[in-house]
This record gives sequence, structure tokens and C-alpha cells, in this order.
Amino acid sequence: MNASELAKLDGYVSYLEKRAADEEKNSQFVDAIATYLKLVDVLLVLAEATPDYPRWLKCTNNAANHQKKIRSLIALASLKQKEAEMPVKSAVSAP
Repeated sequence: MNASELAKLDGYVSYLEKRAADEEKNSQFVDAIATYLKLVDVLLVLAEATPDYPRWLKCTNNAANHQKKIRSLIALASLKQKEAEMPVKSAVSAP
């Protein structure tokens, strides 16, 4: 890849990071998971195309960190879904 293509991928990484963070902030966990998965894929493509080791290491470490984030979001989304499925018990007032 040439320098302009690498710059485009860098820009796409920045866009996906911001989008995923916004989705997470807005409690859109399923959307955030999907965006983080795209981000990991793009980071690995960028790492493969990167000509130097320090940049490759940065991309792969960043991808690994986002994979950890995905696992935690999956757990959080699962917990939120279970909470939503639980029937709401109405409070019974004492006589």
C-alpha cells in the first residue's frame, strides 16, 4: 500500500473509534460491538500493510485492546438483555 492508502485507513480507524465510543456512551451496545469488530478488522489490515515494526505493533496491540472491549461489551449487553427480560414486580404496600 502506498502512503495515501495508509492515510485513508488511519482516517477510517479514527472514524470507527469515535463512532464506537459514541455508541457505547449512548448504551447502544450491540451497535458498538459491531463497530468495534469492524475496527479490529481494519486495524489488522492496516498492520499487515504497515512497512515498519513499531507501527505494526501499535496496530496489533490496539486491535487486541479493542477485542477485550468487545468481550466486556458482550457481557454487558447480555446482562442488560437479561434485566430487560425479567418481569417487573410491582411493589405491594403493607396494610
